[in-house]
Amino acid sequence: VAAIQEYLNSIVRQAFPSADEEAMAIATWGMVHGLAFLHLDGKLDASSDAVVADRIRAAVAAMLGVVTAGQRG
Repeated sequence: VAAIQEYLNSIVRQAFPSADEEAMAIATWGMVHGLAFLHLDGKLDASSDAVVADRIRAAVAAMLGVVTAGQRG
């Protein structure tokens, strides 16, 4: 778990240098974990690997877009 946390922290440091590193890393981990469980529970369209990948990419991009827009203001 410590290795995952440090990996996420390093990504946050690079992508969002002004963010609260630990809070952003935990939020990102939680979002990805939640998406994985939605997928495993059959809550997301899983008609193909490409559909799943596109949906996950779109969700992550939407979340990161909100964060990035908030940092500009």
